[in-house]
Parts: sequence; C-alpha cells; structure tokens
Amino acid sequence: MPYINSNNSKLYYEKTGNGPPLILISGFTTNHHVWDFFIQTLSLKYTTITFDNRGCGQSSTPKEPFSIEDMAHDVKNLMESLGIKKASILGSSMGGAIAMTFTHLFPERVAKLILVSAFPKKNAIGTFFFEILLKLFESGASGYLIRECILSLCLSEKFLQKKEAVKRLKGLIEEEPHPQPLLGFKNQLEALRHFDATDFIEKIQAKTLVIAAEKDLLTPLEGSKVLAEKIPKSTLKIIPDIGHAINIEKPEVLLGYILEFLS
Repeated sequence: MPYINSNNSKLYYEKTGNGPPLILISGFTTNHHVWDFFIQTLSLKYTTITFDNRGCGQSSTPKEPFSIEDMAHDVKNLMESLGIKKASILGSSMGGAIAMTFTHLFPERVAKLILVSAFPKKNAIGTFFFEILLKLFESGASGYLIRECILSLCLSEKFLQKKEAVKRLKGLIEEEPHPQPLLGFKNQLEALRHFDATDFIEKIQAKTLVIAAEKDLLTPLEGSKVLAEKIPKSTLKIIPDIGHAINIEKPEVLLGYILEFLS
C-alpha cells in the first residue's frame, strides 16, 4: 500500500490518472473516500492525489497534538515524495483550512485553489457541536454513531427526507473498515479550535474558487462570503437549498464547477 512518512505520521495516499496534478484534501473525521465519485472523471484530465489526513483513515494517529499547519506540511511532504513541484489544491471543510494554510505557507507550489464549504476560522456552532460529540465519544459512543450525528448537521432538511439515500449513507458508515479513533477525533478537533486564517487570507494570490452551500449549518454561508471578499483573485459559487456536505447532496454540480475552474 502507498504510504509516506511525514514528520511523526505515516500517511496513506492514492494517485490516479495523468495530467496536471490535483490534490484533494478531505475534511474533519473523513478520509480519502469522500472523493470517490469525483476521481473517475477528474483523473481523465488530471493526476489526482487523495490521502487520509493524520488521525484518520489508514494514516497513523500521532499521540501528540497537531495543528492545521502541521497538516499543511503533510501536503508539502506528500508533494515532495511524489516529485510534484506545483499542483492545484482542493480542500473541503477542514480540508479547506489545510488548503488555505498550505497556500499561505507555500504559494509557489499552488497553481489554483478550490475551497468547498470552507471558513476563515471555526465558528461557535461547529465548535459547540463537535465538543458535545467529543464528550459522547469519550463516554463510550462508537465512532459509527459519532459519524451519523455529524451527518445530521451536514445535510439539509430536504436531503434528510430522502429515506433511501440516508439509509445508503448509514450503510456506508457502518461498513467503513477504518473508522476514526477517539484520539484522531480529539486531535483534529483541537487543530480546528486553533485555526484562524483572518490574518493571511488577503495575502493569498492564487486564483481561487470558493464553493458554498446556501443552507450550511456547520460552516455558514457568511464564512465563504468573507473568503471570497478577502481573497483577491477569488470567485464565489453558491449552491442553493443544500447543506454542508456538497459532495453528497450535489456531487454533479460540484464536479462541474471544479472542471470549469481548472480548465
């Protein structure tokens, strides 16, 4: 299996396709499988690299706390291991925080930047919700139950009424062979608590696409609007009537925006 060593972590990654490199960064508690729908199409034009963030999936979980900046360095180390000097970077939710931080730290390595359901700093709603989940996790709740709870805030009312679709999602959660461990959840949450990009987002010079969900409860639309206002070369796309998990509710629309922007 393909792994790289990055500081005190072992990172699992997958590389598919040919063409200009595109690195896709997943969000809090999720692994590289969130991009499965997109890879088949994107890899026809691009070399796609997906990976599991430290503390999740098949990557290792360091005992020591880590930061969003540490995770941005993981992206740099992954690029160096694969011999990639420059790539387009796509980050969703916490992956957007990693992508922005990476772009700030290593601007010469970024061709284009795509931020999906992203935020300039963690908001009170998300922090409060995840701290409650952490207490449940620490009290013995299973990782599967925690991920089901997360879905409840990531999906719109309209989508949650689709019983068969929700049932399929729950099935995927229950079948996940690499559920996130408690320590990984705790350390990723701690990294998010300290994330704040407000001092550097205006310095991002990469051409940027900000994609937001109109009815996002977890990272409200206002945060994406701030990003689009502050990042100089940015464009904002708002998808109506859906929640935080754009990749689940409107994957075809998200894919279309990605392809249009990259081309």
